[in-house]
Amino acid sequence: MVTRTDPRRGGGGLGCLVMIVVLVAMFYAGVTLGRPWFRYQQFKDEMQTTARFGSTLSDSAILVRLRAVADTLELPPSARRIVIKRAEQPQGVTISTSWTVKVKVPLLNEKTFKFAPKVVEGP
Repeated sequence: MVTRTDPRRGGGGLGCLVMIVVLVAMFYAGVTLGRPWFRYQQFKDEMQTTARFGSTLSDSAILVRLRAVADTLELPPSARRIVIKRAEQPQGVTISTSWTVKVKVPLLNEKTFKFAPKVVEGP
């Protein structure tokens, strides 16, 4: 009678290694593709916050604030082309901009994202 004391089945570790490589590649692609969207959401949130105070801020103050945020988030220069429109009665403000980002991901080639946030505060 032969008893086996080794608890391992004798299978190779290649399957585990392949799974780890696939998971790491998926994580990398997700982070790489998700970063522009996350920056878009952060910038749009700042646009909404600024628009809430639009009646108390001048257009130049709004531009300075949003351009500083665009620089901090490392958005492309086209994101700094911010358009501000004001409504007289009742008071309101509309802030908009647009930009494109090209992201290179291995095996997925190059993806182009187009962002055009627009915030309307007031009527």
